[in-house]
Amino acid sequence: MINQEKIWTESWEKQKEDIDRFIEDCNERVDILAKYIKKGDKILDAGCGLGQVVFNLLNRGYDAYGIDFSAETIKIAKEYHQQKYQETKERFFVSDIRELNFPANSFDVYVSYGVIEHFKKTEHEKIIKEAKRVLKNNGLIFLYYPNIKSVFGIQSALLSILGVRYIWQIPLSIKYVINLLHKSNFKIIDNFTYKFTNSLIRGFCLNKRTFKNFIPNPFYLIRKPILTFGYRNETKYNRFGEINIIIAKNEK
Repeated sequence: MINQEKIWTESWEKQKEDIDRFIEDCNERVDILAKYIKKGDKILDAGCGLGQVVFNLLNRGYDAYGIDFSAETIKIAKEYHQQKYQETKERFFVSDIRELNFPANSFDVYVSYGVIEHFKKTEHEKIIKEAKRVLKNNGLIFLYYPNIKSVFGIQSALLSILGVRYIWQIPLSIKYVINLLHKSNFKIIDNFTYKFTNSLIRGFCLNKRTFKNFIPNPFYLIRKPILTFGYRNETKYNRFGEINIIIAKNEK
């Protein structure tokens, strides 16, 4: 597998001027999270990137912190925090989600937006056990990850296995993640998928330029009737949605 830390450092470095836009882009996912948390909760964003979710939460009055294994990315997040927020509290730390640099029972909420799928399955149980360790009793874990049953998930898995995809990832099934959490005695609170139709829009092409020049993608050619069908049957077929979200409670 490719060097994930190097790839992510390079990726976030190229996008550091877009932090303000990324913060706004987080509104939908943080809106969902806000339904399950309260203002006094201490929240860890595990795999925070440039800190966009942390900043979105801070803007709403939450006590949020972020970690990432890329020292350069955390440096960018810290600099943005110092420039934009009038506080001296440290909110960003270099740490690996497989071995977090926090004492047990440190957080009320552990959130992870599109992170676990970038690690090998042999590492997943260790990641979840670390989340459990740093969570307080009855603390919540909030996992957001791509669905292997979606068009996007199938495409991502295939391109990652072939070594074509720039950022390696293997999307996961709902059943797999539920079983993973059950192994660490998490109690499932909610589980659903969303963005059902987005994966159909993406289709199987590598990107729009490739599609236009080389690949006659049937999902683009007939996307209107497919999307109409998808919206009409979204509840019935949402297990094929692009994104899975699962919320579980830590039972010590």
